Amino acid sequence: MITYLLEWTLSLLILLGAYKLGLENQAMHQLKRVYLLGTLLVSLLIPLVTVEVTPDALPTTQLPGSVANLMLEQQRPDHRPESESYKPADSPARAQWPIGALAVGLYGTITALMLLRFGRNLYRLGQQIRRCPTQPIAGATLVRLPGEGLPYTFLHYLFLSDTAYSRGKVEPELMTHELTHIRQRHSIDVLLVEIVLCFGWFNPLLFWLKRAMQLNHEFLADEAVNSTYQSVTSYQQLLLAKLMPAVSPVALTSTLTFQTTKQRLLMMTRRSSPARRWLATGATLVLFGTLTTVITVQTVAQQVPVNRPAPQKSTPAPPAGQPLTPDEIERRFGDKKIAAWINGRPQEIRYRDLTPEQKKWVHYVPTPPRLEPTEAQWNDWKNTKKYGLWVDGKRRRDNPLDTKYKRTDIVYFWSSYVHKNARQPEGYLYQLELYTEPEYQRMLKREQEDPFLILREDKPAPKKVSR
Repeated sequence: MITYLLEWTLSLLILLGAYKLGLENQAMHQLKRVYLLGTLLVSLLIPLVTVEVTPDALPTTQLPGSVANLMLEQQRPDHRPESESYKPADSPARAQWPIGALAVGLYGTITALMLLRFGRNLYRLGQQIRRCPTQPIAGATLVRLPGEGLPYTFLHYLFLSDTAYSRGKVEPELMTHELTHIRQRHSIDVLLVEIVLCFGWFNPLLFWLKRAMQLNHEFLADEAVNSTYQSVTSYQQLLLAKLMPAVSPVALTSTLTFQTTKQRLLMMTRRSSPARRWLATGATLVLFGTLTTVITVQTVAQQVPVNRPAPQKSTPAPPAGQPLTPDEIERRFGDKKIAAWINGRPQEIRYRDLTPEQKKWVHYVPTPPRLEPTEAQWNDWKNTKKYGLWVDGKRRRDNPLDTKYKRTDIVYFWSSYVHKNARQPEGYLYQLELYTEPEYQRMLKREQEDPFLILREDKPAPKKVSR
């Protein structure tokens, strides 16, 4: 979660910073609207996506206790880097629990208040729509409000003072401005960012994004007015004449606001050339693409699991741990494809297609003997910040060691250290594989049906493994 929040905030900061420096003061309002919506959605989604890039690596089998454990002399389950001594973890989050609970409670309380505020604003708008007279107007629905006040919009509703509308005192420029908000569906943008704000209220960048969206909505509506009436000066004078609204509009609405009037008046006089528009569009695509690539692409562990070759035919496995002569392997498994590491690259090849010299380097890898964890290891494995846990080949994030399994349920295990360049967003230091009796029995059965052979030219034949 912390990794997600950091990547989300970093994405917002980079995209909004680029908007502030390069786009905010440019008269390309449609592009800016797409950019801001993209900023909201991309910053939320790209931290959830991981594209794994796998370098050339030593292939390992998905068999627990794989080649790495038996013949490539990789880390034992109880192995740690030399610089790290084995120390059981302290009781999980014993000292930090009160602070964590307080933080969760505070977040939940404020989020609930934000959701109540959001719901209250929707309710107020709904009450106005139900209680006041309505009528269709120019593809929208006019809601005639009592009293005085400036017009505002929400979704396809245009809220106007009944008195001003009946007397014909609503200027056509203002009507065009508000109807543009409706036709271009600006309320959808506001609703999206408001929903995200209810849950991400702690991030000040979201408020910055919301203000930028609403200001750009005003630019778009002003642009439509000036395109229709071709009189920038008279429209500017109209805005200046209405700097004192009589009634504050309801939140969530698009309305004629005046905190940003100076920016709006200046923007009406600016123009952007087609070349600048194309350049800005291209730069936007490059920025979004680069940011997405940097955040989503990760290097996976250097030992890459690969599927075992499909069995060519059912052949009884040799006695566990017994070395076989090339002639015996040829007789039993000549048509079987084996995992080979030839000239520094992994590949699959039939045994009978190997050279006589290569056949000397083919090894039979038996299922490893049972291995039960100690009490100290069992307690240490409950530290989810230290261990990424798999049980019977399935990733488990719910820490089932406290609830579903006992130490004696585990009949075999192995682990490997995850180097910094290969760590997943969860940040665990070790990948831990646990196997229960049913899965271990299935493993033995698979060995009988499809024994595993491997060729390594740079390793001697493995020693006999006691079962």
